[in-house]
Amino acid sequence: KDNLKLFLNSLQHQQHNITEIGEDELTSHLTSHFQQLMANPKDSGLLKQIRNDITDIMLLNMQAIQRKSNIANLTAQKSVFWITLAGTICFLAAFVMFVNLPGSIANPIRELTDSIKQIAAQNYSQRVHFSGHDEFAELASSFNTMAEKLEEYQLSNIDKLMMAKKRIETLIDNLEDPIIGLDEQKRILFMNNTALQITGLKNTDAMGKPVQDIAVKNDLIRNLVH
Repeated sequence: KDNLKLFLNSLQHQQHNITEIGEDELTSHLTSHFQQLMANPKDSGLLKQIRNDITDIMLLNMQAIQRKSNIANLTAQKSVFWITLAGTICFLAAFVMFVNLPGSIANPIRELTDSIKQIAAQNYSQRVHFSGHDEFAELASSFNTMAEKLEEYQLSNIDKLMMAKKRIETLIDNLEDPIIGLDEQKRILFMNNTALQITGLKNTDAMGKPVQDIAVKNDLIRNLVH
C-alpha cells in the first residue's frame, strides 16, 4: 500500500515535469498501462510493460542530462577561451600601463585583470567595484553584467541537471528489480533500494566507490562483477 502511494506520487511528479521531447508520450504510456494494471492486477504482461515504460523514461532523461552537460561544457570552454583571450590582452595592457602610468591608473587595471582570471577559472561570483563615473567605472559595470549572466547560466544548468537527476533517482528507486549503475571507471553511481536490500549494503557504503572494492567483501557483488 505504501509502495503504491509512493509510486502514484512519483507518477504525478513525472506528469508535471515533462521537459524532454518524447517524454510526454512515454509518460502517457506509463499512465495508461498503470491504469490497466489497477483494473487487472494479475496481468504480469502489464507489469512488465510498466517496467519497460519506466526504463524508457529513465534512459530519455539520462540522455538529456548527458546532452545538456555536453552543451554546458562546450559553452563554458568557449567562454573560458574568450575570457582568457581578453584577460591576456588586458594583462599586457595593464603591464604597459603599470610601468608607464601612475598607480591610480594601474591599480584598477590590475584589479580588473585579477577578476578576469577569476572568471576564466569559472568563479562567476567575482565582481569589481570602481568609484566615480569615468571609463573604469563603466568598464566595471560591463564586467559585472557579464559575470552575472555567466553565473545565472551556470546556476540554471545546474538546477536543470539536478531536477532531472532527482526524477531519475525516484524512478529507479520505485523499480522492484535491483539496479546498480557504474561509470566508466567501474565506480558505483547509484543503487536502488531493492539492490541495497539484497546486497545488504548501505547507500553510504557504496556510492562513489570502485565496485571491485565492494566485491572483496560482498559475495553477491563479486558474482555480479564476474
